[in-house]
Amino acid sequence: MSVGTYHSCGLRTDATITCWGENFDGQVDAPDGTFSAVGAGWRHSCGLHLDGTISCWGESFDGVTDSPGGAFSAVSVGEGHACGLRTDATITCWGTMYIADTPGGAFRTVSAGNDHSCGLRSDETVTCWGGNDDGQVDAPGGTFSAVSAGWSYSCGLRSDETVTCWGRNEDGQVDAPGGTFQVVDAGGFHSCGLRSDWTATCWGYNADGRADAPGGAFQAVSAGTYHSCGLRTDATIVCWGPGHDADHEPPHGAYTALTAGPDYWCGLHTDATITCWSEYDDEGSHDGGAPPTPGGSFTAVTVGPDVSCGLRTDSTITCWGGAYGFGDIAAPEGTFTAVTVALTYSCGLRQDATVTCWSNYENRRVDAPDGTFTNIAAGTKRMCGLRTDATIACWRDNDGSPTTAPYGTFTTVTAGTDMRGFGWGLDYWCGLRTDATITCWGLGDDAADPPVGAFTAVSAGTYHACGLRADATITCWGLYGDEAADPPVGAFTAVTAGKLASCGLRVDGTAVCWRRLPDGVRAAGAR
Repeated sequence: MSVGTYHSCGLRTDATITCWGENFDGQVDAPDGTFSAVGAGWRHSCGLHLDGTISCWGESFDGVTDSPGGAFSAVSVGEGHACGLRTDATITCWGTMYIADTPGGAFRTVSAGNDHSCGLRSDETVTCWGGNDDGQVDAPGGTFSAVSAGWSYSCGLRSDETVTCWGRNEDGQVDAPGGTFQVVDAGGFHSCGLRSDWTATCWGYNADGRADAPGGAFQAVSAGTYHSCGLRTDATIVCWGPGHDADHEPPHGAYTALTAGPDYWCGLHTDATITCWSEYDDEGSHDGGAPPTPGGSFTAVTVGPDVSCGLRTDSTITCWGGAYGFGDIAAPEGTFTAVTVALTYSCGLRQDATVTCWSNYENRRVDAPDGTFTNIAAGTKRMCGLRTDATIACWRDNDGSPTTAPYGTFTTVTAGTDMRGFGWGLDYWCGLRTDATITCWGLGDDAADPPVGAFTAVSAGTYHACGLRADATITCWGLYGDEAADPPVGAFTAVTAGKLASCGLRVDGTAVCWRRLPDGVRAAGAR
């Protein structure tokens, strides 16, 4: 794995690359193929293919992504440049600050920093070159087993397994602790090392927790500009610091379903329990968090603006929340096959395929249409359902304006909201047609223009929607089409679109989320 400025990348056990975090320039859009190494920089990334060639992606200012041809054995990505170790043990660098005077000779490793780079020679000595305003290229004597170039300083792992750092030191980033280490990595204003007992230690600037390494055993550690990540011995990744919530990491565990509401998410675990978590981090505008969930086993969960409901394994409905007093947590008796939650009312699909709705908000009356249904989806004050004949019918409470469903046959329907509308927003819906195409309609228009192609699922969120294509990849569209609607690569089985973020369920049962930070909040790096 490798931590950059506002994003991170990991090399999976199947030799593919996954990146996450800020993606204004495509730096997390890793290409297909198999790799042996990956490096994350400022707004670009590079990967070393199994055949020894290098591919780079993202911001290409002054050729930083124009990797040279030939065969390499290692690659390192810095702030504005990258370097590769060729198979003949020589070093080649490229990009804005690649420092043309790359030293000659044979090297074992190379590390690209901000405006300087360092290499470990075959004789185990360290040579650095480039900018030297703070003495970051003045490598000390002695023999080393590894070297890492940071922002304006460098660190080396000596042959006796101790760490020595040199260069800029206003925050103590070169004041390496005592003891023996296996790995050292120099970041922006802090450094991290992997001790001989497999624990991680960081030092330097730490006003925001970027140097507070968690406990436990690791096999690798990487320090970025604003955050750090560690690869645990069970092959999972954990990150810390101000950037690690950019993708808003879901709780660990295996899931069978995910669902998003305006302010929090809920996931159904493989053990039939439910876990919910808040969509916003501490820098966002949401401070309520996710409400506690009831115990017991469930087969489905749905999240609304104020109330959430779960379908238990005995087919009864349990609801919880209601912090703002809009929703009704007293679900009716009987057995159901599905439930959905609007702002002021909820509806359930009974086992006889009829729909029942309920509400205790200001004498709200909701008259569901007659007939039988297979799927229902709630907006804020309006609802649409998929009839058993595959057509769609829509209805409203006694305060909502009507909406007209499109003609044709569908396999599912989902509801979203454009919160820039008056009151509680403008509802819209998206339906997956029987020909596998998507159609959207309603009062909100930012997500009303879905992409062409074949899909197997669709989810409408706030401002944006996402679809699961027939090839198992995810495509999103809408108001934030380059941010919250910018899913990671890979194969998925499900997707759900929220307010400022979206989540997908990978084929291995793990959940991954990507998000747009609220206006005025600094974008940050890895999850």
